[in-house]
Amino acid sequence: MKKILFMFLAATMITACSKDDDSPKTDGDEPILGQWFLIDARAGSVNNTLTECQQQSSITFNEDGSAQSEYYEETEGTCNLESSEEGTWMHNSDGTYTIDAPIYGEITGTANFEGSTGFTFTSPDLAPIVLVFEK
Repeated sequence: MKKILFMFLAATMITACSKDDDSPKTDGDEPILGQWFLIDARAGSVNNTLTECQQQSSITFNEDGSAQSEYYEETEGTCNLESSEEGTWMHNSDGTYTIDAPIYGEITGTANFEGSTGFTFTSPDLAPIVLVFEK
């Protein structure tokens, strides 16, 4: 599970294609903008609550299509930054998001938003894992 989370966060920091409509969206138009913290990884019906250290892991989606991710892991009682990556993200016309993950290649998935403070990310490429993010 840790390896999948690490690879997803590293990869989620994304390198994707550009939209057909290259006009940037504003905060009011694009709910994924901003910094999101990974708080849970669900495998099927099992919640794999992350440690307090792992919950410092985040993804920041910027209005210009760029993104940054940081993944934290505890080693010998100390919380350490394990990975920091930069890339791009794309919101597809069908409402999905496409991410080019270094290990998995291009991943397209659905972000289900819970108001403006949380979303879950699902993808057939990551099944059965569902990633849960909060602002």
